Amino acid sequence: MLAKITQKLVGNERRGFRIFSLFAVSFIALGLIGCEDPLKVENPNSLLEQDLDNPIAAEGIVNGALGTVAQGVGFVLAPYSTVTDEVTWIGSRNAWNDLNRGIVTDIQNEFVDNAMKYMHEGRWMADKAVTQMEKFDSEGVLEDRSLLAKAYLIAGMVRIYIADWFDDWAFSDKTEPAPAVGKDNMSKVYDDAIELLTKAVNVAREVADTELEARALACRARAKHAKAVWQLLNPPGQVPANPYVNAGADDAAAALGLVDGSWKWQLMFGVGREWNDTAWQINGRKELAFVSDVADDPIDGGDDPRIVAAITDFTNIDKWGGTNYSPITVVSAREMHLIIAEAKLASGDEAAAKNHLNAIRTMDGLTPLDNQITVGEMLVHERRANLFIQGRRLNDMYRFDIKDPEWDVNSPAYTVPGSFLPITISERRANPLIPISDE
Repeated sequence: MLAKITQKLVGNERRGFRIFSLFAVSFIALGLIGCEDPLKVENPNSLLEQDLDNPIAAEGIVNGALGTVAQGVGFVLAPYSTVTDEVTWIGSRNAWNDLNRGIVTDIQNEFVDNAMKYMHEGRWMADKAVTQMEKFDSEGVLEDRSLLAKAYLIAGMVRIYIADWFDDWAFSDKTEPAPAVGKDNMSKVYDDAIELLTKAVNVAREVADTELEARALACRARAKHAKAVWQLLNPPGQVPANPYVNAGADDAAAALGLVDGSWKWQLMFGVGREWNDTAWQINGRKELAFVSDVADDPIDGGDDPRIVAAITDFTNIDKWGGTNYSPITVVSAREMHLIIAEAKLASGDEAAAKNHLNAIRTMDGLTPLDNQITVGEMLVHERRANLFIQGRRLNDMYRFDIKDPEWDVNSPAYTVPGSFLPITISERRANPLIPISDE
């Protein structure tokens, strides 16, 4: 039985059996075409794993992987953001308060531990989608090769989040445990993401899928930029003397050549599909809330309208059909402008950097940057305003030496810039290749 096979996943990947049912539902739905009696449907959980070797399941496999990754991102975004100055704790569970105080590296934190399981699940399912699509493609039975590009895109994208948010990771395969990558080696996860995203770009171009190509290029730009930021912050402990990086600009420019200024790729949630735990914690349970002290626009003054809009949109439960379904932006045209602006600033071309920052401000009817503040100061603000609740903030706080007033002065976030979420206790107890303690 598929459920029995995959329930034995190592550590945090134990929940994979549940998501295989997502694949199975799509597989069964497609398989009903031409059946004598469409009312006679087998329980999806009774499928064997090898049933997914049927190419008719290809679309269900890839879409199921995207849904699983989206859920993982939605779970981990909540503890990550609580450490930052974007989200604050207002509820009753003390583990959220620990994160709010900057205690980011606690392997026992129950919410990080729970969230990590979903991210493991998403990563494994994304890799499963790649394996299956490559197999179908090599056999000449993959009717829609854009599914191969999409599988590469999803597997690359989830690795960016893992490398951005965690200080270490183990890429186990169901019952086969894997050793930790190692804190000093996490930049390799970005390299793997870039390799997968390059494959996504190439296949998207072959099948002339402009939207997939734009997503893959934008994610590859972000991976290159994020890797450079990681290198600034590692080993953890020091604020970099020069916080600006020159990475990802070529891909960002290529992505902008395919889209308009309002373009963005979002992870979507909804009734009957996956749900966004960050939205649930903010809109539903109300354990968390967005900070009330919204950053002022440094030129026009008053609460920055981009942050206000992001909060309004995220908390609009009528728009999204419930408390749990606010979307999460993966990449956007705005972020591509920010990556290019930073690259120009890092290379000494302040005029070009200013042009890209003003391109964003013009979209929102804000006063362009002239000589009111430095280009570097504006870049820091524009990243905060345009990437709000997208999972970038803690990395930026560290490199720009920004401390949340709610951090304890002895917390890892305060004292060791570059501290991120750890491999948590459930994985350590289940995986014999990872020590219970880092000490």
